[in-house]
Amino acid sequence: MQCTRGNFCCSYYLVTIDLCVINPDSVFRHKQEIALLEQRHAEELRLAHLQKTEAEQNVLELRKRLEEHEANASHLAQRLHGIMQNQWREALSVVSVPKVTLKSSNLLHVT
Repeated sequence: MQCTRGNFCCSYYLVTIDLCVINPDSVFRHKQEIALLEQRHAEELRLAHLQKTEAEQNVLELRKRLEEHEANASHLAQRLHGIMQNQWREALSVVSVPKVTLKSSNLLHVT
């Protein structure tokens, strides 16, 4: 754009106005630049939405895997608890059974 300054005289004031000569080629170039910027913006927006969707899917998958691991850990804890209960019962039965010993006279002696 080419601008020129013009001085105009009003009854009491001196007014300065910028007079711009509009070049049709520069208007066309600016419109092309705006269209290109809008196109880039739309592409960036599309890419951002795609990344957001992928991130949301990744979060869902990770939550599902976490739930599976927590369920597996709970199942293992229950199995371990059952095994420990059985071992405790066995230990109690071994301790609470009276001792049987053989004496030299081949008679059983219970203590």
